[in-house]
Amino acid sequence: MTEAEFDRIVEKAIVAALAERIVARLLTRRRKLLAVFGETTIGLDGAAKAVRSLREAGWTIQAIASPAGCRLIAEAGLNDLGVGPVTGSDVEALARDCRAVVVATLTIDAAAKLACAIRDDLVSGLVARALERGLPVIAAVDGACPHNPERARRGFRVAPAYRDRLSANLEALKSYGIRLARSERLAGAVRRWLDSEAEERSAVAEPKSGAGMPEPMVATTSPARVFGRSDALMHRGGELRLDRGVLVTPAAADELAKRDIRLVRT
Repeated sequence: MTEAEFDRIVEKAIVAALAERIVARLLTRRRKLLAVFGETTIGLDGAAKAVRSLREAGWTIQAIASPAGCRLIAEAGLNDLGVGPVTGSDVEALARDCRAVVVATLTIDAAAKLACAIRDDLVSGLVARALERGLPVIAAVDGACPHNPERARRGFRVAPAYRDRLSANLEALKSYGIRLARSERLAGAVRRWLDSEAEERSAVAEPKSGAGMPEPMVATTSPARVFGRSDALMHRGGELRLDRGVLVTPAAADELAKRDIRLVRT
């Protein structure tokens, strides 16, 4: 092997290692959710259970609320959620680095503002920014639904026309693409929506052969070829054929082993 060939192998190995780190960061980001709590205690217990359930399922959740919302959560004894206080000025940064936004406790006020495209507080501003970025938004509607029995128990007595107006706000949110669920079903709604999106992306990206099964990936014959973890993540099928001169990085080998993909050297 000449010195130039060795330099090319080293260079490509470095590039592959950097690519693997980037992919790892992207995968971590795909498992990160931003949960924002509105200023209401209606549905708060169910929302807390949903956040805990999603964390147990492997999701990384950043829980936030306005300072007033944080006080409500603390008074309810839910400090274990790790909710941090933020303001509307932090919206841009918060919406930039997450897989989806979960409104754990949507309020009547927030639903009304969003229905009218008003974005002057934490929840309305964050959801509006998420919609503009194409991020999924899932909201628990217990605190915003005029037909919630808990609201009647708290003395909610309004004219039918007013109740219809509040219901229309929720319908507007649905038309914007926001998924609505009761708090006790919030975790399941999040998982179903995001898992279905992942399946759709996989179906679109899945390579097809005549038999309906993906063809094994075959590397080029170049002795300087590097097979990294990003390549392993893209491979479909139970077998991978690579030339003996191809350098397989440790991270790629681990990924193949984790997915039970047999590596065959040709």
